[in-house]
Amino acid sequence: MPNRRTVLTGIVASTTAGFAGCIGGGGGEGEAAGGDGASAIGETVFDGDTEDFIEITHGPRFEEGEFSDVMFVEGEAENITEDSRLSVELAIETGFRLDSVTAENTIDPGETWAFDIEYDNVQEDRLEEYRLTVSFTAPPEAA
Repeated sequence: MPNRRTVLTGIVASTTAGFAGCIGGGGGEGEAAGGDGASAIGETVFDGDTEDFIEITHGPRFEEGEFSDVMFVEGEAENITEDSRLSVELAIETGFRLDSVTAENTIDPGETWAFDIEYDNVQEDRLEEYRLTVSFTAPPEAA
């Protein structure tokens, strides 16, 4: 017999799909990564002029942990420059905890970084949004 979470996830996913069909819009390019009915909405915040150098897509995915849920924010960060190597930091924050979880990488011109950042000790049913802040750990350098 399915548990309450499985039933609610199915209802939310069905309702969301129904609304998406009613309001129109195209296919998969704008969809969040994961696509498993996760309801947290991600906000992207660009620090300084990082938005001029990088394009980013992301979305949440949840897994059940031993004591609490684990949220994975997965997506891609693309260096949209032709001649700058970027040292990038991604920081995830929620309203429930004071700390943030970060990931860093260097992205060459025209390259894409596929990331999967783990944020543990969350409650999926209480988490409505998260913020992904994009910043440089060093100024862009010539490649």
